[in-house]
Amino acid sequence: MPQHIDHIVILGSTLTALSLARHCHSLDLDCDVVDTKTGPAAASAIPKVTLLRNSTDQETLDSVTALARTNRSALVADSDAWLRWITRFRLELETVFEQILHPANEIAATCLDKSAFLGWCEDNGLPAPRFYPKSALQDLEDSAYPVLVRPKETRHGIPSALPKAMEVLCTDELRSLLGQFEDEGVDVTVCESLLRPKVKQFSVGVVRNALGHVRAIVAEKIRPPAEWCAGGTYVATGHVEDVHELAVSAADKIGLFGIAEIEILKDDDTQELFLIEINPRPWVQYSLAWRSGFDFLTFILAPQSYRFENEIGSGRRWISFKDDAYVALSRSRGMIRNKNMTVWHYFADLLRANVFAYWSIVDLNPWLRKVAERFDKTQRT
Repeated sequence: MPQHIDHIVILGSTLTALSLARHCHSLDLDCDVVDTKTGPAAASAIPKVTLLRNSTDQETLDSVTALARTNRSALVADSDAWLRWITRFRLELETVFEQILHPANEIAATCLDKSAFLGWCEDNGLPAPRFYPKSALQDLEDSAYPVLVRPKETRHGIPSALPKAMEVLCTDELRSLLGQFEDEGVDVTVCESLLRPKVKQFSVGVVRNALGHVRAIVAEKIRPPAEWCAGGTYVATGHVEDVHELAVSAADKIGLFGIAEIEILKDDDTQELFLIEINPRPWVQYSLAWRSGFDFLTFILAPQSYRFENEIGSGRRWISFKDDAYVALSRSRGMIRNKNMTVWHYFADLLRANVFAYWSIVDLNPWLRKVAERFDKTQRT
């Protein structure tokens, strides 16, 4: 790592931020975490933590810029909400941070708006679900169904009864669902549904540096299944050539800079690929990349020091135990109860997991706090 970058400021304290802080620790980079609430990364002993409860945007900006060390600090966001905050104050942040590890505002805006992103895919000849603009929704033909309805912008952390995504089978269902979103003032994106029987979900971790060079690692979301329209709870790395090529092509075409997750679906029956979204920031399973030797921070900050021989493209399995247990064992929709998976298959997967959401032998506090929270909840019930 070059001498002029020895400090990372992470906006947010989610599991993603925890993975970033642990990666910084492995590289001997100083690390600050800033958030408005206490997340898993705030329990870690690795970063210095700044909590800004009830702060205005200007107060937050003043606090974040005060952490920057002249010509030595980089800035990264752990979520879409914090990335949007960076885009609003980018000019001010660029005066004090040596590097902002995200693409230019116009590129970030395209990625963060699901409708704009699908339009960009069409304009650039990239395979993606068919997009239905708002003006066409009242007159969709029966042949267009099923369609998938999602908020136009990701709403992680915002309390709401609205679904993250929902498949709709007919006009009456669509009108009803659109009404629910409209009542809460939420814009939607409607596109072709790809929730087919043999569709596979891939999460490709990507980094593209200032030289335009790219590294990418492919991981399959084993659980939950695609029809849940939910984040991965059990994710395994493994090289899939066409998925890898599509992700790298998309990163190049959009002019990505920094660390990103590219979501791709593949239909095993037809071998078709579909680009779902580019999240232009680190993601919750980010530890899969650096635990596999894909040292994204070094690749972007000091590419001449990157060690390609350390890359391991398969054999890592990431798990969030509590969330994955719900997917497998839930009484209402669990995969075992609904005979989509056997008990033996589930326990075999548990034994093969080797990258963990909370557990780390060099950073026990987040895991201990999680265990204490579960014990307290059990005692109270």
